[in-house]
Parts: sequence; C-alpha cells; structure tokens
Amino acid sequence: MSARLATELKALFGERSVVAEPNRCQQYSGDWSGLKGRTPALVIRPESTEQASAIVARLYRLGVPMTLRGAGTGKAGGCIPSIDSVVISTELMTGTPVVRTNDLTIQSAAGTLAAEMDEQAALHDLFYPPDPNSLAISSIGGNVATNAGGPKAVKYGLTGHYLLGLTFVGAQGDVVTTGAQTIKSVAGTNLPGLLLGSEGTFGLITDVTMRLIARPQAVQTALLTFNSTADAVASVGALFQTGLMPRCAELLDEISCDTIAQRQSHALPERCRAAIILETDGSSEQSLDELLTLTQAANPVDTLVAQTPAHRERIWAPRRDLSIALSDRRNLKVSEDIAVPRSRLSAAVETIRTAAAETPFEIATYGHAGDGNLHVNILFDQEEQRCEVEALQDRVFQIAIELGGTITGEHGIGLAKRHALPWEAGTTRMNLERRIKSAMDPQGLFNPGKVLEP
Repeated sequence: MSARLATELKALFGERSVVAEPNRCQQYSGDWSGLKGRTPALVIRPESTEQASAIVARLYRLGVPMTLRGAGTGKAGGCIPSIDSVVISTELMTGTPVVRTNDLTIQSAAGTLAAEMDEQAALHDLFYPPDPNSLAISSIGGNVATNAGGPKAVKYGLTGHYLLGLTFVGAQGDVVTTGAQTIKSVAGTNLPGLLLGSEGTFGLITDVTMRLIARPQAVQTALLTFNSTADAVASVGALFQTGLMPRCAELLDEISCDTIAQRQSHALPERCRAAIILETDGSSEQSLDELLTLTQAANPVDTLVAQTPAHRERIWAPRRDLSIALSDRRNLKVSEDIAVPRSRLSAAVETIRTAAAETPFEIATYGHAGDGNLHVNILFDQEEQRCEVEALQDRVFQIAIELGGTITGEHGIGLAKRHALPWEAGTTRMNLERRIKSAMDPQGLFNPGKVLEP
C-alpha cells in the first residue's frame, strides 16, 4: 500500500513533499530522546494547511496511523514512530513570521524555526521570550505541541503563556482555527489550550499566533560560583526572598562543572565546584541594580559579571553545550526533566543524589533552578544496565511527585514517560484524558502510542 500511496501523493503534491526511500525515511525514526523508533513507511511533508488537510483526510479515510513531527528535537520520543505508520512532517511549512506591531502579535507557519520568532520581533523592538535550548533548530509548531520552556521561563513563562490562537488539522482532515488576534478572547472553550502540549495526539498544528511584549533595554549576566551544589541550590531560595524576579537562574552542579572543565579548561573559574548563571533585564540602571542585589543575596564564593556581549556568550556557551558534553562523559545517558515547587528544590536535589549514590551511576542535576525545573541526567556505561537505570528514573519521578511536583517540566510525556503519567495524574484524570483523545481522534490514528498507554 505504501508504494501505491506514495505514487498517488507525489502526483497530487509533488516529489518534494513525499519521501519514500528507506534510507531517508530512517532519518525520521528518532529524536533527541535516544529511544528507538520504527522506520516509517512514508514521510509526507505538506507545504500548507490545505495540503496537510488533504493528506490527513486521505490517510484517515484509509485508516493509516500518522506520526506527527516538527523538527525532531524532542527528548521524550513524542515524534518517533512507535508502530508502523506514516510520518507527517511540518518541516516545509515555513515562511517569514508576520509581526503586527500595533497588536503586539506574531503569526507563523508551524515549521518556522523558533529562533526566528524573536529575531523577527527584535526588528520591531519587540520580544518573544520562550527560549528552549533547541531554539535555533526546533520549530514553533513543535514548541506549541510540547509547551516548550527554557531558561527565561522563570520570569517570562512557557510557550503557552504567549499562545493566542492556532490552526490545526483534525480527524477527517477538518481544518480548525481557534483563538483570536486579540489578547482577550473567551468565545467558547479554550481550544488552543487543548492543543497546547498535546504532543500531536489530537491533530497537526499548522499555524500559530503568539503574543509579543516590549523588548528589555538591557540584559545583565553573571556567573556565581559556589563550593558545593547544596550551597548553589540554597542560594536560589535567597534570590527570591529579595522580592526581585531574575530573568534566568540556571544551576550547574558538581558533575556539570567538572564535565565543562574537562571539555574546556578555562570555561569556568579554577575552583568552581557549582555555579548559578544569573541574569536580569530591564533598563540599564534597573537591570544592573537588580543583578547586584540578587548577587549579594546569593552570597557566592565569587562573581563574574559579563562586561560585553561576547563575555555574556562565553558564560552561556558551556550551559548550552552541557547536554552534549555529558553524553561524552560516559558511554550512555538518559535525560529527565522533573519540576518541583521552588521551596522543595533543595530537598529534590538532595534526595535524588542520595538515591543515585546507591547505584553505580553518575547523576547530574542541573537546569532551570529558578522555576524548579531540573534536568536529571543519568550517566552509565553498558546497555545491560538499562533496567537499573530505568528503576532509578522511576525513583526520580516518584521523588518529584512526593514533593508536590511533576514528572516533566518541559520535555513532555511521549513514549518515555507514558508509564509514569498515571502515578501523577491518577485514575479519574487518566479516564478523562482517554475520553478527550477519543473525542478528538475517534480512530486513534494521530501519534498512536504516545502520552497514553495503549
């Protein structure tokens, strides 16, 4: 069937939109999670909402499972085929985002790179704050589908805090436009919110409208160093006791700092055991005053304040490269992203480190400490240790739940955490989740096997 379907789709939409060669299809079988997916029978790349609608309508009528995919930068296996399916990729649905300066909005096709949103906003002295670490290579549709976060979420929130409306293709190829170009809209159910974070299980997002805000005049960045991870984590609580809101407060624990030092010997001060990357913004005077106040409250061993944009980039570069650097530290790595209330951050780090000490694995706890979102990386050497690693992963999830937090702050559920979602959600909510899925996707063809257990 795939050969006949490929021929039909190429005739309708052109050779560029249909990938049928096994070697090229294989490139769509994975993402950044490291989970193994299946090679899709076909990859279809619509260039417009109209094409996407026609493709989904045909596949839905034929009963063909569809794995919906953005740029493939997710870390939960949400965009990889878990069963025999056709991949529908939004990678060709691009174009220059449209900024409406008087309305403070920006509209874009789903395949546009997320970084382009703020680049276009900046041309009008406006600001699109969400900044996942994959900003330069992830797509805005994927960001909405996973409600992506990032370092600036502590002050500015997640992708969803800027979502005003979207267009998606649902079951039978129906095109649904939701939301409005206005800041306020309470006409009907919040359908954009329903698609937000749905990980492609309800339909294919093809177009989004996001809110913009005024661009800060200045940004101040500092690297605060500490003698231990415990001291660095404790400083996060002290920051917020000042009543000020930092733009970013990123934690680097001992293993993170040691890994960075091994990779780039001069990237951190010589005696840096743990660190916080602290950032403020606003007017020049305000941002500097706030940085000094927050730094004093944190009481670090040492402080390096960026004097130039290049120096600021040198402070941030090791953090951006940390996930890759940790992958080089040991043969294998599993990345998780729990979140806990900020007041329980110290307890979370301490309890996770205690659990890891009972195993042969190294564990790095770093990330968006300002909003309680920890990236917990388990480093190990042999595939035969996978079962023990998964047991430690599950313990990390349980710790987050016990502390009033969540099993994922920004990566999503996908394939990686679907077994653990009921632990957090409970039976009543899980039953509701399944009823919503059934209403939105009666045949269960959108991203089958993701989020909800089969």
